[in-house]
Amino acid sequence: MSTTTQENRPLLTGPEPTNDPESARSHDSQRSDHPKGDETSEDGNRGLTASFHHIDDSHQQTTNCETLIHLIKGNIGTGILAMPDGLKNSGLYTGTVLLPIIAVICIHCMHMLVNCAHELKERLGVAGMDYAEVGYHAFSTGPAPLRPFANTARRVLNAFLTLTQLGFCCVYVVFIAANVKQVVDCQFPGNDIDIHGYMAILILPLLGISMIRSLKVLAPFSLLSNVFLGLGLAITFHYLLMDIPSSYDRAEFKSWKQLPLFLGTSIYAFEGIGVVLPLERKMINPHDFRGLNGVLNTGMILVTCGYIAVGFFGYLKYGDAVHGSITLNLPPSDKSQGYNTTCHLRSIPVFC
Repeated sequence: MSTTTQENRPLLTGPEPTNDPESARSHDSQRSDHPKGDETSEDGNRGLTASFHHIDDSHQQTTNCETLIHLIKGNIGTGILAMPDGLKNSGLYTGTVLLPIIAVICIHCMHMLVNCAHELKERLGVAGMDYAEVGYHAFSTGPAPLRPFANTARRVLNAFLTLTQLGFCCVYVVFIAANVKQVVDCQFPGNDIDIHGYMAILILPLLGISMIRSLKVLAPFSLLSNVFLGLGLAITFHYLLMDIPSSYDRAEFKSWKQLPLFLGTSIYAFEGIGVVLPLERKMINPHDFRGLNGVLNTGMILVTCGYIAVGFFGYLKYGDAVHGSITLNLPPSDKSQGYNTTCHLRSIPVFC
C-alpha cells in the first residue's frame, strides 16, 4: 500500500481484508478471545474509554463566566477586610504602590504554573495534572541531579497545600462563627452560647458544601457568595466615603520594621494559586484561561482593584485607628443597623 493511501486512512479502522484463509481463521480466533463487542486492541480500548469518560464529564465543564466567578471567589476572602490594617503597617502610598507589584508577581506565578502544566502534558503525553503532580514531573524530567527528589517535591507540595488550606479553613470557621455570634447576641441579649458552640453548629453545613466536587454544581454558590460580598463591600464603602480626611493626614511610609506585617497581610490576601489548575482543567475552552484578556488576568485584575480600593480608603478614613477587620470601624450610632447587616453579608460569602 502506498504512503498516500496510508496517510488518507481514517484514525479508527478495522483490519484490512485478506484473501488468505489461514490469516482469516487466525483473525477470527483472535476476535473470539475477546468479549463480545470488544474488537479493538488494548490501547484502542483505553483510548475509547478515555473518550467516553470525556464525553460523560463534558456536562460538568464550566463556561468562561462560571470560571471567572470561581476565580474571584477563590481569591477574595477575609483578607480583603484586613487590607486597611495592612496599609497601616506600610503607609498610605507605600502600600498602594506595593499592592499592584505583589499582584503582578502572584499573577505571573499563576501563569508560570499553568504554562508548566501544559508543557509537561505535551512532553509526557499525560492528562491534566494537579499542583503536586506538576512539581513531581518537573523534577523527574528536569536536570539529572534533581530527578531523585521528584517524590520529595510532590510530598512537600502536598504538605504545604494541606497546611495552607487548613489554615484558611480555620480562619473562615472562626470568622463566620464570630460574626454569627455578634448578630445573635445583638438580637437576643440574654444569649450565652459560646463561640465554640456556633463553630460546632456551622461545621456540618460547611462539610456538606465541601463534599461537592463538581465546579459546575458549585457555580451558583460562588455566584451567590460574590453577590453578597459585593453588597457587603458597598455598605462598607458607604461609610468609608463619608467625610474623607485629607491624605496629608496619613503617613506615606511607616517603617521598615512594620513593612513585613504589610507583606504578610498582602500575601495572605492573594491566596488563590491552589485553585488555578483545577479551574483551567474543568473549562469548556481551556485556552481562554490564559492570554492577555483571558479569564485569569481579568479575574485577578478585578481582585487586585478591590484590594487596593478597600485598603486605600479604609486606611485613609480611619488611619491608625483602623482595626484588623475594617467592618469593626463602623460608626457606633449605626452599628445596630449597618454593622449587623454587614455581618450577615460578609459571613455568607465566606460560608459559600
